[in-house]
Amino acid sequence: MSRNNDKLSLRQENFIQNYLVSGNAMKAALEASYAKNTAITKSALWLDKDKIRARIDRLKAKTAEKVILTKAIWLSKVLDTEARAKINGDLSAEQRSQDMQAKFLGTYSEDNAQKQPQTANIAIIESEAALDALELKLIQKQKALGNAICEG
Repeated sequence: MSRNNDKLSLRQENFIQNYLVSGNAMKAALEASYAKNTAITKSALWLDKDKIRARIDRLKAKTAEKVILTKAIWLSKVLDTEARAKINGDLSAEQRSQDMQAKFLGTYSEDNAQKQPQTANIAIIESEAALDALELKLIQKQKALGNAICEG
């Protein structure tokens, strides 16, 4: 019987899943039920195999997309909350929303004291498409807020 060389074995898939959790090839190999000697001598080499590396890269990309989307949705809701608070004149809710945005941007340290934003901490969303969508939504909300103030 011929075997499909592009298909991963169950243990290889388990190795990959455990590697993504721990980031440690030897630990992942042990968790995937490989022998200790095999895990010690070969686990790091498996990361260089094309089909294993390709699977890891695909799974990391999917995870990154989900994280970006989750951050974009959360930030959109916070911006929406702030816009509603401004329209309703709820300064407390507006301030809480701004505080959440500041924390999200990394402008607060661990002890909650304000600090200057650092460029490295402001890598909020890696996807330009998601960022463009958020900017468009913010502009729309600012226009709606301006119209509500003019009408009020």
